[in-house]
Amino acid sequence: MTMARPLPSLLRTASLLRNANSSGCHSCRLLPQKLLSMPPLAVRRTLATALSNPNSQQNVKKSKAAEPPYDPKLPPMIDHRNRMSNFFTPTGGITADAEEEDVHALLIRAGFLRQAYSGIFHLLPLGLRVHEKIEKLIDKHMKAIGASKLALSTISSEALWTKSGRLEKGGKELIRFKDRKDTKYLLSPTHEEEITNLVSSIVNSYRQLPLRLYQISRKYRDERRPRAGLLRGKEFTMKDLYTFDCDDATAIKTYNDICNEYRALFEELKIPYIVAEADSGTMGGNLSHEYHIPSPSGEDVVITCTSCSYAANEVCAKSAPPRPYETLEFDPQIAVFHGITRDRKTLINAFYPKLREPAADPKKRRIQDAERHLDPREPEGTIHLNEVNPHSIKDLVPDYDPSIQSPLELFKQHFVEYDPVALRFAHPDNPTKSAPEKYSQIINIYDYRLSFFPDLNNSFANHSQTATHFAASKDIPTINIDNSADPDAEPINVLKIFDGDLCPRCTNGSLTIINAIELGHTFHLGTRYTIPLNARASSPVEEDMGKMVPMSMGCHGIGVSRMIAAIAENFRDNKGLMWPRVIAPYEVCIIGTRGEGMEDVYDILTSEDVVEEAIGIENELRTLDVVLDDRQKSIVWKMNDADLIGYPVVLVLGRTWKHDGKVEVQCRAKGFQGTGKSKIVEVGELRKVVAELLSDI
Repeated sequence: MTMARPLPSLLRTASLLRNANSSGCHSCRLLPQKLLSMPPLAVRRTLATALSNPNSQQNVKKSKAAEPPYDPKLPPMIDHRNRMSNFFTPTGGITADAEEEDVHALLIRAGFLRQAYSGIFHLLPLGLRVHEKIEKLIDKHMKAIGASKLALSTISSEALWTKSGRLEKGGKELIRFKDRKDTKYLLSPTHEEEITNLVSSIVNSYRQLPLRLYQISRKYRDERRPRAGLLRGKEFTMKDLYTFDCDDATAIKTYNDICNEYRALFEELKIPYIVAEADSGTMGGNLSHEYHIPSPSGEDVVITCTSCSYAANEVCAKSAPPRPYETLEFDPQIAVFHGITRDRKTLINAFYPKLREPAADPKKRRIQDAERHLDPREPEGTIHLNEVNPHSIKDLVPDYDPSIQSPLELFKQHFVEYDPVALRFAHPDNPTKSAPEKYSQIINIYDYRLSFFPDLNNSFANHSQTATHFAASKDIPTINIDNSADPDAEPINVLKIFDGDLCPRCTNGSLTIINAIELGHTFHLGTRYTIPLNARASSPVEEDMGKMVPMSMGCHGIGVSRMIAAIAENFRDNKGLMWPRVIAPYEVCIIGTRGEGMEDVYDILTSEDVVEEAIGIENELRTLDVVLDDRQKSIVWKMNDADLIGYPVVLVLGRTWKHDGKVEVQCRAKGFQGTGKSKIVEVGELRKVVAELLSDI
């Protein structure tokens, strides 16, 4: 049976007694702490006894009369409580430039960060608290999978990156420098080389495996165009987990365990997320997943199915072959996409149906759902539904350079005529004899949709001469990539996926395009780094006992600093931020006037004695993170500031507190704010109400 709590009016009386002069009754100054564990009847008797003491009554009167007005020149009150008066929070004074304020400007206005230089930011105390809570959450889930935390040096050597083969691939985004001895270093954007080099010097037996090591550290990348604040900067914070196993099968099991833990982490955050199949890129390996939070302003594109769990990044997303078109009432003109390889010697032509249809036709769902690509050269009202996916071209021609805007002109400038005589006398196997310069060629790629249209052979006549108009007499070797005649081959699809395309995994689902922000990425690297960096351990297999084999490796990252901006982007309204409880700078903000019972409400929410009596409160909710806004500002100003900062729960000690001893509880995430919407709660029920609200945020 729980002990009833004292009434609010009695609490305020007890608070008044606490302010009594020290020359009075010593027991009076200890009353507030004792009252918290007493039933109301005992509280009344105790207060009656205390107030009957002449010294107590005299000191209470003195404390009422002698209480000075708040003086801003006085130092802020410092005690065991969190107080905004001694917490550096530069909010206010910055007005939003427009109604549609981006999240970066909002974080600055709310006092979470400031920009130092292009792509470089300072985290202010509020921002640092959010950052630290994300780190604490990550630590919890890394501990759950048996990972050990370490701190690797930010500086890495170019020699190590050259050994792994990633130095040149890093390009201009690597921040390089030399010391006074001309030793070449770089600021690490990632630590695969360093961790592999470290492990290879320590681990040499399968008995030392599996190994899980992670760090949360600052990374650096010379971003060409820093943008969107913390989402894409030159300096950022990452969590990197590196795993080492004795063989590939064990490493895959580890990979799946970590993927499950990532899901648990995002579930605890209570944020929407998408796990998407992804391309490994320059990291290496052939298995990876991205973890996204849907966002209209996201730079990433994720393709999901409306029926099954299929989700993939646009780089590796697939669609099922479409059914033949039901109607051919429109003109099936053929479009051609031109590209070129990095050596400028191969021109790529990708042919696909243009599919022109009247833009005003509302019956065509494909038109309504697709992106509009207006072409001023076409008749009015014409649109192009189809657009080439550069990732599909790169899959077919790995050396394709998607950055080039004028491939035909470059192909002409670097053209080398095919010379069969020179090839006949070339000796590439003999280093003393030089091989002829690589000749120019053409690769033609045909989208499988062209097979839906009858008799289109004549349409290719002009396209086949695209690259020969400047040298018609030259014979240009040509390679055709077209598998439409092979029923067993995977159809060639060079086009971007549109809303409504068929799902490749199920028979009744359609694909949806979603903009999103990437929060994390998991990679199964295999031996991508352990072979070149010689990270080997003895084999556990009996027939290979004693043999040193490469360890199988994994890398699993989470963007800590970008998570701040990504979550802020999705948890906001027209008043300000709305942080999830787990990473909010403070869970509860108490707004009132100093000396009007704020401290007593704070103690009720945080006192261990009171918490022990709480019924139906989960263990993780027993310690609340509370702050007092005791700054010399009006209550209305503080309420607006609390909305801007985004505390999950705000307690207002206003009129209802002064008149009835009740607390106004606001929670924007639950719609509890505004006239008639806020909860008016008795002090005795305050802890339970706050805990219930926080448990669902």
